[in-house]
Amino acid sequence: MGTIEPGKAANLVVADGPLFARDTKIRDTWIDGRRYEITPPDAPSYKGAGLLRVVAADGQPVETKVVIDTARKTLSMDLPTGEQARARTITFDGTRLSFLIEGRLFGQPGYVQFTGALTDGSFTGSGAMPDLSRFTFTITPTDDPVEVAAADDEKPEEGAAGERAAAPGSGPGMDDGITGEWSAIVTSEQMPDGIPMTLTLRFERGVLTGNLSSDFFTADITDGTFDRASGQVAFTVTGSGMTTRTEATVQGNAMTGRVSGQGFNADLAASRSVRAAASGGSGAGGRGGRGEGAEETPAPITVMYPLGEYGLSEPPRPQRVLIKNATIWTSGPQGVIENGHMLVEDGRIAAVSNRPFAPGAIGPDVLVIDATGKHVTPGLIDCHSHTGISGGVNEGSQAVTAEVRIADVIDPDDINWYRQLAGGLTAANQLHGSANPIGGQNSVVKLKWGGGAEDFPIRDAIPGIKFALGENVKRSQNRYPNTRMGVETIIRDSFTAAREYKAEWDRYLALPRDVQDRTMPPRKDLELDALVEILEGKRLVHCHSYRQDEILMLIRVADDFGFKIGTLQHILEGYKVAEAIAAHGAGASSFSDWWAYKVEVMDAIPYNGAIMAAAGITVSFNSDSNELARRMNTEASKAVRYGGVSPVDALKFVTINPARQLRIDHRTGSLEPGKDADFVIWSGDPLSTYTRCEQTWIEGARYFSIEQDQELRRQVARERQRLIQKILTLAHGDPAKTGGGAGGGEGEGRGGEGAGPGGPGGTGGRGGRPGGTRPTPGGNPGTPGGTPGTGQPGFLVDSK
Repeated sequence: MGTIEPGKAANLVVADGPLFARDTKIRDTWIDGRRYEITPPDAPSYKGAGLLRVVAADGQPVETKVVIDTARKTLSMDLPTGEQARARTITFDGTRLSFLIEGRLFGQPGYVQFTGALTDGSFTGSGAMPDLSRFTFTITPTDDPVEVAAADDEKPEEGAAGERAAAPGSGPGMDDGITGEWSAIVTSEQMPDGIPMTLTLRFERGVLTGNLSSDFFTADITDGTFDRASGQVAFTVTGSGMTTRTEATVQGNAMTGRVSGQGFNADLAASRSVRAAASGGSGAGGRGGRGEGAEETPAPITVMYPLGEYGLSEPPRPQRVLIKNATIWTSGPQGVIENGHMLVEDGRIAAVSNRPFAPGAIGPDVLVIDATGKHVTPGLIDCHSHTGISGGVNEGSQAVTAEVRIADVIDPDDINWYRQLAGGLTAANQLHGSANPIGGQNSVVKLKWGGGAEDFPIRDAIPGIKFALGENVKRSQNRYPNTRMGVETIIRDSFTAAREYKAEWDRYLALPRDVQDRTMPPRKDLELDALVEILEGKRLVHCHSYRQDEILMLIRVADDFGFKIGTLQHILEGYKVAEAIAAHGAGASSFSDWWAYKVEVMDAIPYNGAIMAAAGITVSFNSDSNELARRMNTEASKAVRYGGVSPVDALKFVTINPARQLRIDHRTGSLEPGKDADFVIWSGDPLSTYTRCEQTWIEGARYFSIEQDQELRRQVARERQRLIQKILTLAHGDPAKTGGGAGGGEGEGRGGEGAGPGGPGGTGGRGGRPGGTRPTPGGNPGTPGGTPGTGQPGFLVDSK
C-alpha cells in the first residue's frame, strides 16, 4: 500500500477536485476495494414553469401558473389579483419538495403547507390549509417562458436604467432580518447580573440606524451596517460620556456579540420581540408597507385538566344513567344477562335486571342509553401497572426500599391513562419496579383522567408492597445479594428485623404512661414499619416471580413468618406448583402468553393461567406495559384460546379476579347493586379483537367516549395548526399585514391586506428582475431592469 499500482491494496481517496484545494470535498474512501461514501453527490435541481393544480376536499380545483427553481430555492405563483406570491422555506432533497405559500390564493389567512414528490416529471403531493382542510396538488411542467424569481439571499444587480436596485428585504413592510425592537442584556465580569436595555433598529437603503435605551441613558445608533447573508451587524453608540462599538451576529430573531469601548468589554445577547411595523411609504424595496390595523385580541384561555392534549375543561361529573337492551356481563352471581337493563345513581349501581324498569322507579333527569346490540362489562382492572409514575419506577440505591411510596409520585397527566381508558381500563395497581428483593409500596388507583393526583387513589384499598425474585435482583455487581440464596436470606433477615422492631415497640408501649414519659422510645424506622404491616396482615405482598423454586421459597418464607402473599406477579412457572400456591392462598397475576423472552422464562407456557385457575387459584392477567394495558379485554380472550376457559370466566381474569387480589372487590370488579358504577360499553363481544370500547365510566361519570374523543382530536388538531401558523408567522411575518392597504414600498411594491390603510405607493423596483416588477394597485410600476429570462420548456434538470 502507499501507492496506486496494480497488485497493491485498493485503499483510495476520491475527491471532486485537487486534493489540497480549499473547496475540494472528499467523495469516497475505499478500503480494500470496499467503497465508503463520505460526501453524497448533490441532488439534481429542477427549474422551469409549470401549472399548479390544487384539488380541495370539496373537489373544487384551483389552478395557477408557477415558476420553480429548486437550486435557488425559489417558487413563485400568480394570484388572481395579478400579483405574484413567492413561496417560503422551500426544501428539496432530490425527490421530495415542500414549501409554504401565503393563503391569499385560497382566500384564507395564514400559510398553506405543501409537501410532494417528483413522479414521472411532475410534482404531486398533498397539503394543509390554515383551517385544517386537506388538499392534493400537482405541478405539471409547461412550455411557458421561465422567469425565475431572485432568491431571498441573492444580492441585487444594477438595473438596465443604471440605477442601483433596492436591497432585497429592505422595504418597510418586509422583514429584513434586523428591523424591529430588540430586548437586550449586556453582561460582564463586573456586571454578572447584566444591564437590560432596548434596541430599536431600522435598516433602510443599506444603512442601519436606530436608538438604544436603558434605565440610565438613551442614545442614537450611528455608523450601523448589516449584512443579511452572513448575519453580521455592527454599530456605534455614543452616550453618557462614552462611545462603544457593538459587533454581533444575527440568527433568526436572536443576536449575540461583543460590546467594546475604552476600558470596557461586555457580552451582548438580544432577542427581537417586535418586528418592523412601518406603513407603506417610499421604502427601499421589499413587499410594501404594513397596515396599521387593530391589534389582535388574544382569545380567552380555557384551562384544561391536564394541561395538554386531550385535557378536559372540568373533571367528569357523575350522572344518573339508564342503560337498556344491552348484553350485560356482570362478572357476578347474575352471570350474563341478555337484553339487560342497568340503572346508575349517585355514582353507584342501583339495579341490574333482565326486565325493563318501571317509569316511576327511574325518576327524572336520567341519561338513557339504548345499548341494543352492544355489550356492557365491569371496568377492566390491571393488577400490574407502571403507568403514571413520575421519575421512574425503581429505587435502585439499596436492596431493601420498603419506605418509598408510589402514591407520592402519581402523575395524573400521563397520556397513557387516557389511552387505557379508551381500552376500557378503569383501575390499576401501580407497582414499584423489580430492582430490589423488597421494593417500594404500591398505589391502587382509578383512572380519573382530568383530576389531580389526589383523585386517583382508592382510599380504602389495602396497601401493598412490591417484592422481586430472580435475575432482576441478583445480577447486581456492587451490592448484596447477588445470588438466589442471598435473595432468600435478605428477605428472611428483613422480616426477622421487623419482628424484633415490633417487639421493641410493643415493650415500650406496654410501659405505664409515666414510665414512657421518662423512657427514650425506639427509633422510628419507615422500612421496618412497612414490613411490620405485612406481618400483621395489613399490607399485601405483590412479588415478581418466574421460576418454581423461587415461588416455593417465598411461600415457605411467608408460612414461617405467618403472613399470606397477596399476588405472585408474572408467575410463569406457576402451573408447575399450582397446588402449593392454592394451599397457601396466594393470588396469581400472570402474563397471558409471554414466554421464552429470557432464560429464566424458558419453561413458560400460554396455558399457565388456565391450569392455575383449574387448581383453584384466583388468577388475573396483567399488562406490565403502558401499551398492553390498552387492550386487556383481548388479553383475557387468550384464556379461551389457550386452556378452554369459558368466555364468562375469562373476562373475570381482568375484572372481579384482580379486584379480589387487590381487596377492592367490595367496590368494583363486577356489576352488582351497591358497587361503584365502573363499567364499559362495547360495540360487540368484549373478547373479540373486532370490538371497540365506545364508553368508559368510573363511579357514574363518563371518562371516555368515542364521540368525545373525536371532538378532542379535532381540538388537538386545531391547536396544533394554530401553533404551527403562529410559528410560521413569527418566522416569516403575518401575511395578512404584509403590504398594508393599497400602497407598497419600493421593490415588489405589492399591496397588502393589512387591516388599516397603507401609505402611498413606493417608487422604483428591484433590479435584476426580467422586465421589471408587477405594478401594484396604488403603487407605481417598478423600474425596468435586468435581462429577461430565457424561456425553457418543462423542468430543466441539472445533475451534479
